[in-house]
Amino acid sequence: MELRFFSRVFVLIAVLGGVAASPAKAVLVDGSISLSGGFGPVDASLLSTTLGAATGIAFDGSASVDQATGDFAGLPGAAVTTADFQFDPALAPNPVNLWTVGSFTFTMDSLSVIYHDAYFLLLSGTGLLTAPGYEPTPGAWRLSSQTVDQNTFTWSSSTASTAVVPVPAAVWLFGSGLIGIAGIARRRKA
Repeated sequence: MELRFFSRVFVLIAVLGGVAASPAKAVLVDGSISLSGGFGPVDASLLSTTLGAATGIAFDGSASVDQATGDFAGLPGAAVTTADFQFDPALAPNPVNLWTVGSFTFTMDSLSVIYHDAYFLLLSGTGLLTAPGYEPTPGAWRLSSQTVDQNTFTWSSSTASTAVVPVPAAVWLFGSGLIGIAGIARRRKA
């Protein structure tokens, strides 16, 4: 009888520990994407202006995927839907669903102006990438633009790799304690 009891307890603890010790995987988007296209610099009233006087960007609808890796790998050449935004004095609207390509949408939630003059604009920040079948994934982005006769931009974004979330081994510790207590109780009865 005593052996049967310990066998059952051990099997129960082994099953619970095996389930709890299995790492849970969050399915995050993994990869990088580079976009390019044209835009017009705009002021706070959304009127066309020079790059040096710009406080916002109005995309011209020509954006497409240049390069892509990881989960974005099938997207080079795909058309990209973009949303206009203001960068000075702050990101507006905030957040903004900045671009969508395929089933991926990038929502920009922070923006820093790294450099801005009459010939060059460099912005960076963070955002959240979403797509069906994936967990919302934090990503970093950078937009650079230079002008000679026209304004073009290059966008690059990268995401964190798939995270493995380990579950603590507390079940094993708890189970070991239960076996020890059960063993002591059985010996006292005998």
